Amino acid sequence: MDHFIDTPDDPYITGITKRFTIPSASGEHSGVALKTSAGYIIISLYLLMVVYIFRVIWDLAVLVIVTLWTPDKDSRRFLPFVIIWNSGGAGQAARLMWGYCKAIRTKRKKSKNQDPEFQDPTAQLQIPLPSDPEVVSGENPESRSNESPEKSSKTGSNSLWWLALFICIYGVIWVGQLAAGVFISGKIWKGSYALANPDYIFYPDLDSLGGDNGTGGRLEKVFSLKAPSGLLALRYGDPRLEVEERVITKELNPPEGQSPNLWAGLSYGYNITGMDMGLQSDPRLTLVVNGSCHTDYTWLVNSTGEEDTYRAWGGNDTFRIKRNGDLGFPPRVTFFINDNQLRERSSNMSYAMIINTAGYYSRTPSEDPWYSTEQPRTNGTHSYQVLSKRPVLSCWEAKRWHLKGQDVEHTQLKKLPGLNLHKFWVEKVFPHEFLVPRVVSLGSVTGLHTFKSRSLSATFYNRVDPSYILDAQSYSVVSDIEHWVKASWISDRGVLRDTTTYRSVGGVNSAEGPDGSVDPSIAGFVIEGVDVYTLS
Repeated sequence: MDHFIDTPDDPYITGITKRFTIPSASGEHSGVALKTSAGYIIISLYLLMVVYIFRVIWDLAVLVIVTLWTPDKDSRRFLPFVIIWNSGGAGQAARLMWGYCKAIRTKRKKSKNQDPEFQDPTAQLQIPLPSDPEVVSGENPESRSNESPEKSSKTGSNSLWWLALFICIYGVIWVGQLAAGVFISGKIWKGSYALANPDYIFYPDLDSLGGDNGTGGRLEKVFSLKAPSGLLALRYGDPRLEVEERVITKELNPPEGQSPNLWAGLSYGYNITGMDMGLQSDPRLTLVVNGSCHTDYTWLVNSTGEEDTYRAWGGNDTFRIKRNGDLGFPPRVTFFINDNQLRERSSNMSYAMIINTAGYYSRTPSEDPWYSTEQPRTNGTHSYQVLSKRPVLSCWEAKRWHLKGQDVEHTQLKKLPGLNLHKFWVEKVFPHEFLVPRVVSLGSVTGLHTFKSRSLSATFYNRVDPSYILDAQSYSVVSDIEHWVKASWISDRGVLRDTTTYRSVGGVNSAEGPDGSVDPSIAGFVIEGVDVYTLS
C-alpha cells in the first residue's frame, strides 16, 4: 500500500472511536485514523506532555541535589547551587556546570604553581592581591594562603567528583528529553491508513456486463478499471526494497544444446497476505504464487521478409508481427491466455507473450532473444536493427490460498477452513481478480507502458531521437519478466483498495444489497490516504 490513486472526496472513515488493525511488517498494532490537522494536534500535545514530564523530573532532581549536597564548610559549593537553580533546564545546567568544573581545575593548577615547592624562592616575597574572585568580603587572604595544600587538594577533588556526577545526570536528563520527543512521536504515528468507506466500494457484476465475449471478454472490462493503479504498479515496481524482499526470482539456465542468445528463462514466486491487503478479518490469509517463463520458438510457423506468423498452443488461431511496422511507437507486447484453462478455472494457468521488436532500430547491438540485432548497417540510417523471428515467451502460473496450516486452490477459497472473510470478497471479487495471472491482466490494460523496455523509447530519455530508436544492449527479456512480476505483486496487494477507486461502467454494483446500500461489514479493510494520520 505504497502508492496513491486520485479518489473523489474521502473513501475512508476517520475518528478517534474507529479502531482497526494497522498493516505492519513488524506485527499487528491497533490504531485510529484522524485527519492530518487533528493528527498534528494530538502529536503536539504528546510532545508537550513529554516536555512537562521531564521538567518535573528536573525539578525533583534539583530538590534532591540541594537537599543532599549541603555546603558544609566549603563556601564554594554555594556557586553550583546558584547555577543549578537558575539554569532553567538540564541542558543549560550541564553546560554551566562543565564550565564551572573547568574553572576549578584551572584554579587548582594555579594554586599548585604558587606552592613554594614548585616555584622560585623569590616568589614567596610577592604579596597576594585581593583580586581572587573566590575571596569574600572580610576574609584575610593570608589565612587562605596558610590553608593546608593537602586539605585544599582533597576538598577540590571531592568537588570535582560531585560536579562530574551532576554533569552526567543533567546530560542524561537532557538527552532523554530530546530522544523521548523523537521516539514517542515515531511510536505514535503509524502511517496514513484508515478504514475504507463502504459507500465508495464498487465492483461490477460480471453478468450485467453481457456475455457476448464470454468470461474472458467480461474480465477484460473489469480489468480495464485497473488501468490507473496498474500504471502506478509498473512505475513503482523497480526498484523497491520491499518488493525485492517479497518477490523471489531466479534466472534459469539454458537447456543442453541451447545458445544463451536464443534461450532465456526465469522462475518467480511471491506471496500476498491479508495484512498486505489491509484485511481486518483475516490478516494471516496468504495467497502463494509461483510461476515460470521461458522463450519458445515452436509458436513461430512462418516468417517472410515482411512479417512473422505465430500459432497459439498449436491451435488454429494465428497472430502476425509485421517487420518495420508502426515505428512511431515504442515496442508493444501482446498477451495470450489459454482459453480452455480459463473456462475450466484451472489452478495452473498457461499464458504467453509476443513482442513486436522485429524491425526496430537500435543505437547499440544486442544478443538477447527479444532484442537481438543484425550486423551494423551501412545505408546511413541507424547502426543496428532488431532481427525478425523473435521467440514467444511461454509461461505458467499456479496459486493457492493458505490459512492456519490449511491450503486450497485459488478458485476454492470458500472451502478454506477458518476463513472469516466476508462472502462478497469470497464469491464475487477474489474469484475474478485472481483467476488469471496478474501479469496478463496488468499487461493487457496498460498498453505501451506494459514492460520495462518501454523506457527504451528515446522519446523518454532523449528528445532528439524519434521514439523508435532503441538501446537494445541495455535491456533483456529477463529484466522485462522481473519488472512484470514485481508490478504484479504491487497490483495484487491493492485489490481491495482498488474497489474504492472504480467508477461505474454501466453495470450493476455487486457490493450493493437489495436496498441499494453497501453492507458496512464489507468494508473490513484499510486503505492509505494522503491526508490521514494513523495513531497507535
